[in-house]
Amino acid sequence: MNNFVLLDTNIFINAYDTALQADSEKSQSTLEQQKQAEDILEILLNNPNVKIAITPLIRYEVLRGVKHIPFSEMKDILDDCHEFEITDKEGTFASKIFRQGNYGGANKNINKYNFDIFHYAVADINDLDWQTLDIKDWQKIDDVAKLISD
Repeated sequence: MNNFVLLDTNIFINAYDTALQADSEKSQSTLEQQKQAEDILEILLNNPNVKIAITPLIRYEVLRGVKHIPFSEMKDILDDCHEFEITDKEGTFASKIFRQGNYGGANKNINKYNFDIFHYAVADINDLDWQTLDIKDWQKIDDVAKLISD
């Protein structure tokens, strides 16, 4: 049985695209993120019980964001991932998170996390593990989501 792990855009871009970027263009922060992303990906790819998952929005973000890897090569990599759809269920939950974070008294301005909120909703509803380099951003969304009551 496969355990699905939803990978954030930043892991794909740092592991694949940044690795091809000229070393002279890389800051220390970029090098650290690249190494972290490569380590995460290596662990997941070497685990036969793990299947990497994405959403259509992750596909969009990765394909629009890569600069140093051919589009078709990156598309082939993404095509090997399991793609979870974003349905009305995920859209409704994402909207609730957004509204709670911005208007519901959570005092967290989460406007800049629009796509990440959708990724969070997909991971939560489908009980997926999640990997990102932006742990603090993910935690802010998680904090807001925990305030939602139905």
